[in-house]
Amino acid sequence: MNQVFARLRKSRETENRSKKKQHAGPRVWLWMMGIAALALVLLVPLNLAFAVHDDGLFELGDGEGTPGSADILGDILTPSIPDWADLFDSSAALKVGALEEYGGLAAVFIQDELAAKGAVDSTTFTGSKNDDPHSAWTHVSGNVPAKDDLSNVYLYATTNDDGNPETVDDLILYAGLERLDPGGSSHVDIEINQQPVSTNPDGTFNGEKEHGDILIAMDFENGGALGFVEVYEWMEPENTWLLKTAVNNGSGEGCNEAFNGTAADLVCAFNNGAEIPNGDWISYSKNGNEITQLPANAFTEMGVNVTQLLGETPCFTSVMAKTRSSASLTSDLKDFVIGKFGLCDARISITGGDTVPVGDEVDLSVLLEVKDGTTGFTWGPKSGVAVAGSLEDNQSGAS
Repeated sequence: MNQVFARLRKSRETENRSKKKQHAGPRVWLWMMGIAALALVLLVPLNLAFAVHDDGLFELGDGEGTPGSADILGDILTPSIPDWADLFDSSAALKVGALEEYGGLAAVFIQDELAAKGAVDSTTFTGSKNDDPHSAWTHVSGNVPAKDDLSNVYLYATTNDDGNPETVDDLILYAGLERLDPGGSSHVDIEINQQPVSTNPDGTFNGEKEHGDILIAMDFENGGALGFVEVYEWMEPENTWLLKTAVNNGSGEGCNEAFNGTAADLVCAFNNGAEIPNGDWISYSKNGNEITQLPANAFTEMGVNVTQLLGETPCFTSVMAKTRSSASLTSDLKDFVIGKFGLCDARISITGGDTVPVGDEVDLSVLLEVKDGTTGFTWGPKSGVAVAGSLEDNQSGAS
């Protein structure tokens, strides 16, 4: 094999996952194992890990933190843990039932326009920087070098289980991206926003940054190796990006170490160190040709434990991947692609009140429910909110 590491992978044509082997043994052995496990629980304090590369929620790298281990196809030995090819089909759409099968909250696949082969990319920046407000950004149709041209970008959101029924689970975000030309140095950001971000025909943008938005900044060296990965939080009222942590102390692939009050292993990122198969969707070479194998360093994936990193769980709605002209975070922005996903929602239900004559009082029960970080992204009641409104007679127009 030309891989640095050997693993059993799923065939691209295989849709049915093999079932895990069933192990049988003497009941006495199982009983003894149970006693040993109980003793371990009693003797060793519970130490919950938040590492995103081996949390059993998503296949990020090889689960061992090995540099160069990023891939797209799932591991046949762990069919219950999804990889990108388990989530999206050949049309780059979310597979039916994938979120329910793997316990995910949301997933989005974004296909960017390409400037290869003389084509014009309508999603390129002009005179815009990361620290500018979105309202100051502008976009045009143009061309960017292949090393600054994105093709496919994807995001997957899920929650972990910290083992405590009294606490809300953490929000975990996983992202992956494919670059056209991994040979040159390049600079890529993934910005995740709470406000919906979109473009207008006049070249302007909608939606602004809010406190708690996230920026994942990546720099790739000549040859495509991952130079560093840093994660920032948008701060208000300072209106600036604050560095929260860096992968491997700002040098190469791996996971973050404890930094400035931030716990270790909350952010991990990996490249593909050798040629790997892509998913069932279309991928492209630096010349814009369709390919089924991604060259070394063309694919990067990362995971972020948002709740532990920020100390809160924002309601994100948009993801934007973009490239920069240099390593400086405030350098000119070049290519971009925007995707939308919804994590939060709210609903109101009204009950009670029999039919009464007009003018009589009636008692109604109003229940406001939300689905957000405070409820673990499941429907739960929201208290302390005043609900105001009026009742109208649709037939007479009276209220």
